[in-house]
Amino acid sequence: MQKNNYDILVRKDGENKYAAFCPQLNILVKGTSHEGVEIEIRKKIKEYLDKLESDKMEEKENK
Repeated sequence: MQKNNYDILVRKDGENKYAAFCPQLNILVKGTSHEGVEIEIRKKIKEYLDKLESDKMEEKENK
């Protein structure tokens, strides 16, 4: 599997409002802590990439 680098941007908006965004994959998560949104966006990125890989393997099997 090819390794890629993805940007993760974390923004604080108010007292306990955080958002993390990955512009390359257009994934956004919101939460109440910096650490929480960082962990969650990393999970979402992994899920997204795993799904792409799964779809790619399924496509090969169906040919």
